[in-house]
Amino acid sequence: MACPMVDRGLRAVAETLWLATTRVGSFGTLLGLTLPLDGGGLRFRQLDKEQSVLSLPLPDWSVRADGTLCLATALALHDEISTYGGMAPWDARHRPGVSISLSGRLVGSALCDAGKALHFVTRPLKLGRTLGYLELEIWSGDGEPRDLLAVGRHCKALKFPGSSAALGSLLQLGGHPAVYPLVQPIAYNWLASRPIAPPPLQPTRRADLFPPLAALSASGGVSSLLPDAAFSCDYSTPLSPALANMIGSLHGGAACILGEQAASTALRDSLGLAEAPPARAFAVQLLSALPCDGREARIAAAVGSGGGATRLGAVAIGSEQGSRAVECMAWYDVGREREGDHRVTNK
Repeated sequence: MACPMVDRGLRAVAETLWLATTRVGSFGTLLGLTLPLDGGGLRFRQLDKEQSVLSLPLPDWSVRADGTLCLATALALHDEISTYGGMAPWDARHRPGVSISLSGRLVGSALCDAGKALHFVTRPLKLGRTLGYLELEIWSGDGEPRDLLAVGRHCKALKFPGSSAALGSLLQLGGHPAVYPLVQPIAYNWLASRPIAPPPLQPTRRADLFPPLAALSASGGVSSLLPDAAFSCDYSTPLSPALANMIGSLHGGAACILGEQAASTALRDSLGLAEAPPARAFAVQLLSALPCDGREARIAAAVGSGGGATRLGAVAIGSEQGSRAVECMAWYDVGREREGDHRVTNK
């Protein structure tokens, strides 16, 4: 029996998109964003014109060693959940759009065990012809949302840029009010009858998807990312197809996790920490598409002071040719007591 808080028509939009993603293959599948129809744990709790609430067990590989919530991973999950479970159902032509920016901050206790259910709340702030703005919340709690962990914002471009424009035009045509009621049931039934794409790997730890970054060079400050940086470093890492979205470019969620990995690596290297503390706030801007075909990505990272015990980590991710595709900023609390907890001791 359908939940009375879930609008069937809006849910059909979201489910059709997730069926397509699961069958084509996407980084979202490795995040666990799979419907119960396909054996996944993604569940609708509410979806109407005012709000969507979906729950999902936290993937085992994503949990930090200290048991705290990785904000970047939570935003990575919310990137796709707020797109398919919010933006697309609410848009008049059901366009999922392209993420422009995503940001969030921790507001509560963030201890999270592997498999713990998180509840992802999305609300429309403003939906226009070319841009959409969404409000995000992440809650914990068995059964129903109980404790607020994080809040954020998500901005979407509703027109596909550049080489993806043809796909955007096709989606817009299929989402036309006169066409969509005829096309959607056919697409849903056809997709549901197709086998799901096998995942490229079965990650058991974060390093399976995001291996340690290779340091290329380091310096004491002097960075275009942070003018007053105390430390800066260039890194490289291959962008495997496992990190791609449906069109082969870096998935917005993967960009969040990779950006925070670079910021925390630079923070750890600059302070001599065994492990960086969790980021308490994080923001990412997606400037252009970055192919995930195994080629190396060049990552520039810098660390500076944010005042008091706060450290800022700034990151730019791009191609080996130097063009920037992703920019990130992370905020960390590194007080004396925390440094003592995480610092490497030399014996």
